[in-house]
Amino acid sequence: MVAHAIKVLDKHKDASSILYLYRCNKKEFEFLSDKYELPYEDIEVLSDKLNQIRDKTHFHIDKSAVFNPSAIWKGAKIKNSFFNSVMEKLWEVLKELHLSAYNKPFIQYVYDGADVEVIIKAVKKAKIKI
Repeated sequence: MVAHAIKVLDKHKDASSILYLYRCNKKEFEFLSDKYELPYEDIEVLSDKLNQIRDKTHFHIDKSAVFNPSAIWKGAKIKNSFFNSVMEKLWEVLKELHLSAYNKPFIQYVYDGADVEVIIKAVKKAKIKI
């Protein structure tokens, strides 16, 4: 989940992230952000905090952080409540941008795990060690 959040909030100018969508459609994005009470500054703050983690422990392994990655996470000071709030509101904004662009709602399929039992039985039957 964190890896996806890092990608979605990537600030690199060549990334097709949420910040790219913001640059492409600033007025609609700002309207929707206001609707969901999501200040753009909050998006930027979370992006900056996640970028520290990205560059030091997640996608790049910094030689100074390799022995104590938890210090990087602690230093980023990402509170669960802030992370969840930004991401949940951003999700609502993205769904509305999708609806606006494609004139149909975004369908998010939720995996319910119903096939797990069948898979485990098949693995056991095949005598595959896991």
